[in-house]
Amino acid sequence: SINSSNSSSSPLQRMLQQQLAGSGSSSKAASAAEDKQQQQQQQGGGVSAGSSRRSSSVGGAAAAAAADEEAEQSLVSVKIVVDNFVPVMSRVLKSIKGCQAELALLRDRSASAWEALLRHYGETKQSSPTDTEFWADMQVFVERFSSAQKAVLQEEKDAAERKQRLARAEAKKAASEAAKKVTTLAASSSSSRKKQLSGLSDAQLQQQGSGGTS
Repeated sequence: SINSSNSSSSPLQRMLQQQLAGSGSSSKAASAAEDKQQQQQQQGGGVSAGSSRRSSSVGGAAAAAAADEEAEQSLVSVKIVVDNFVPVMSRVLKSIKGCQAELALLRDRSASAWEALLRHYGETKQSSPTDTEFWADMQVFVERFSSAQKAVLQEEKDAAERKQRLARAEAKKAASEAAKKVTTLAASSSSSRKKQLSGLSDAQLQQQGSGGTS
């Protein structure tokens, strides 16, 4: 129909028909090019998506491997041993209770001994509420007692020395008096002997001398 119309139509109509036909073919070519470009883009998108999926899967596998390695390195080896806490602590607790009982006994003995000491010195817990006051008073007492004792001992020593000096003086006096008596007796005996000798005659003296020699 187009060919018949071309043969019977005027040149102006044929020119318009050719322009319409050229524009239609160009539009068809453009649409075909657009379709081809879209297909290429879709194919490229699929390839890029696949590559991205493959890269993401590879990255996930590497991350998982790194996490597993880090977990293995962070593992701590634990050696399971028998729990001895209860038996060991039971023995320790028993020993502590024994020591506690001994300390309580010593405390009671110390308290009773302290009360006996206070009674011995005429004190009570009310008069000596603390051991500090008691021992302070005891220190003063001991110091004064020591001073008095030293004074008494010194007096006794001085008295003994005076007594010894008096005894030596009396002994010396008695010895001198005895020596004087001996000297007096000797002098008196010699004088009486001289008197006797002076009163005898020469004949008597000769007789005494002959009698003495015989």
